[in-house]
Amino acid sequence: MSSIRVSTRAGALLACLSVASVLPAAAGQMGVDGRFERSLNVSGAVDLTVKSGSGSVVVRPGSGSTVQVLGKIRISDWRRTDDAAERVKRIEKAPPIAQNGNQVRIGDQDDEELYRGISISYEITVPKSTTATVGTGSGSIEIGALQGVVSAHSGSGSVKIDAVDGQVKVGTGSGAIEVAGAKGAEARTGSGQITLRSIAGSARANTGSGSITIEQTSAAPVEAHSASGSIKVTGARDALDADAASGTIHISGDPGKGWSLNTASGGVHLTVPAAAKFTVDAQTTSGSISVEHNVEASSTGRRYLKGSVNGGGPVLNLRTTSGSISIDQGK
Repeated sequence: MSSIRVSTRAGALLACLSVASVLPAAAGQMGVDGRFERSLNVSGAVDLTVKSGSGSVVVRPGSGSTVQVLGKIRISDWRRTDDAAERVKRIEKAPPIAQNGNQVRIGDQDDEELYRGISISYEITVPKSTTATVGTGSGSIEIGALQGVVSAHSGSGSVKIDAVDGQVKVGTGSGAIEVAGAKGAEARTGSGQITLRSIAGSARANTGSGSITIEQTSAAPVEAHSASGSIKVTGARDALDADAASGTIHISGDPGKGWSLNTASGGVHLTVPAAAKFTVDAQTTSGSISVEHNVEASSTGRRYLKGSVNGGGPVLNLRTTSGSISIDQGK
């Protein structure tokens, strides 16, 4: 009986050649790219709805009276590579876009088999006078400076919104949120920082883990809650409710209504005008309390202070388990 022996070096070479011959085919099966473009004529304000199961969404304001849609298709379904190219062609030919006058819906998928393993990212240009509702299961969202109400939600991905003229409501399961301006804003993320700038109305922010920064330009209520992270609010002139399980709270403003600030671990630091009228009710379990204003104290202790400033006014309830409390005089 004859036998064949292959040296270790030769066997390794043959193995490498075999893998190399397979790589191009495997690489081709990992993903199939496609794209489509559509231009829709509209007149007046546009009501836009966008859905993406897996993919990013970008909405930009443009000029004119058209909605321009660019869709980028990606498929990486390892279980069904045989018909991948055909499915991409079908979507390119008839993309998920529907129009009824000035109402435009993008991303509705009523064929589960066709879109199985499909990812579509959208780049959309709309008239500035557009109201937008955008959602994606996994992917980032960017929305430009529109004039209408904006609502955006991502299961996992960051959300960034430029200064808009309307209200903003935004949420993500995991990712940072940034709003550059709005008449009012509500933001929530499971994990990530929240930044709300130039908010000319009420502001609400909630994060499971991350810092919160809010900048107000008009008097309106503020709510800020962080399970783990610092909170900073500037321009506060109305009711304010902020709590951080672990993190420092910084507030700058003139209390037109009561403030309630609580943190389990971290300091509470306020900057309030010298002429402001308020009543302070501050307590810390472990830390110091300092107030630059003249306080007419009604009750005081080593770690407790209650009294009125400039005749009294809205009550500032300040609490921290571990940290200092300070109220400084602003300009």
